[in-house]
Amino acid sequence: EVGDKVTVKALNTEGEIISLTKYEAMIAVGRLQMRAKLGDLEFKSRPKDEEPQMESTPINKTRSPGLELDIRGRRVEEGLSELTMFIDQAFLSQMPWVRIIHGKGTGKLRTAVRKALKNNKHVTTIEEGKDGEGGAGVTVVKFNEN
Repeated sequence: EVGDKVTVKALNTEGEIISLTKYEAMIAVGRLQMRAKLGDLEFKSRPKDEEPQMESTPINKTRSPGLELDIRGRRVEEGLSELTMFIDQAFLSQMPWVRIIHGKGTGKLRTAVRKALKNNKHVTTIEEGKDGEGGAGVTVVKFNEN
């Protein structure tokens, strides 16, 4: 069932089923998602009286997302989706600043990231990384006081 805890035998890694078909399951392992055949999974048994419950996380107990988000090599849409979640978590964690590593490449991702950051109400300043930080491949973001 969706929500069940499983172990991926080949990786000896525990995860949670997030979607299920007749032959395979999509499993969340930390922040990663992977697809595995049902035969490659070891299902954890749930006590009979335990009903699946929705987990809730109070907003004031947000986990720190870390100081950097590395989205090099991502498509613009995918990178912006990760950026939005990361910026929200960083702001709620009361971080003073973060670094976004988008790489230099064609510049499409950098342009989209900086445009999105300029339109974000939590962001005070956006600066290009210094030479020792990655230069044009990095954007340093500073937040409003929250």
